[in-house]
Amino acid sequence: MDVRALDVSGDLVVWLRRVESEKAPDGLNDQVWVHRLGSDETQRVPAAAGTKTGVAVSEGLVAWSVAELDAENEAGVWVHDTTTGQTLPPIGNAASSVDISGSRLVWCTDGGNVYGYDLRIRERFKVTSAPGRQSDARIDDDLVVWRDTRASASSETGDDRGKVRGDIYALDLSTGDELPICTNKAAQESPQVSGDTVVWLDERGGGWTIRGAIVHR
Repeated sequence: MDVRALDVSGDLVVWLRRVESEKAPDGLNDQVWVHRLGSDETQRVPAAAGTKTGVAVSEGLVAWSVAELDAENEAGVWVHDTTTGQTLPPIGNAASSVDISGSRLVWCTDGGNVYGYDLRIRERFKVTSAPGRQSDARIDDDLVVWRDTRASASSETGDDRGKVRGDIYALDLSTGDELPICTNKAAQESPQVSGDTVVWLDERGGGWTIRGAIVHR
């Protein structure tokens, strides 16, 4: 089984499974699947055929992102409620990644900015549109973290991870304060967040290691 992305929340595990499909525009389809731990319940989530760029789950809500627009599979972020069986219309524009915590979604656009959407009040919000390219956005409760290349924007072009330095930034949604988590001259990427704890991959010392920080708010 070709699994392209994976996430877990509570007793729900979700993933993207890539298969060949004549219905998909490019012949490839990333199916969205959900499994309930402790049971034999595994279901395929209804989603239009086509490639997808990420999947996430929180409190029974499954979200996935689509980067390319085609006739059947609109670009943006899609959300499926496993409790009601309802799938919402797409949110935002082309999205290269997605994460969800409670009722709030965050995603990275193809242009390298980070946006969010609160499903409870149906309101979109901007996380960051700083220079450079932002990616790998993650959210837990009020804290959003992401990989940020603003420090390299003035001297480098593109987003070659072997050349462009990535830092780790965060936004506290409860206050609106943006927080630099790690701006070491080495490369940082793949942040994850739980509560006030942020961890990431760090290349200082010549090899990738896991580092972390406690965010004081």
